[in-house]
Amino acid sequence: FCGYGDEIELTDGSVTGFICNWAGPDGDHTLNDLGQYQTMSFNSSTGVVESTGANIGYAPVNGCEYDGSGSFTYDSDADGVVDTDPATAVANDLLSLTDSDGNGVFDEIEGAGFSLPTPPANF
Repeated sequence: FCGYGDEIELTDGSVTGFICNWAGPDGDHTLNDLGQYQTMSFNSSTGVVESTGANIGYAPVNGCEYDGSGSFTYDSDADGVVDTDPATAVANDLLSLTDSDGNGVFDEIEGAGFSLPTPPANF
């Protein structure tokens, strides 16, 4: 899982949401009820760790989705070339983090199989 949480001095490492437009134009750091998620497994035949499932795609705008009605473009693969079509909508493929019990979303993340790592003693 990847996302954002409390300020570093206050956090236990829990993900509480996702910011899709951290540094772009009109960036808003309000957390969306979303997170990135990817599972991986070791392929013993090839000796390679492979992705077995992922929810990682989004538009780098405040709401994580773009409807294709404006002039929004960006470099989709970080090669230095703006390569997106402003008329093409971008839906997010992120994992919904719905707080089903009113106590925050982290228990839902743990329910999906995530275990928060224990920091080293000298951290």
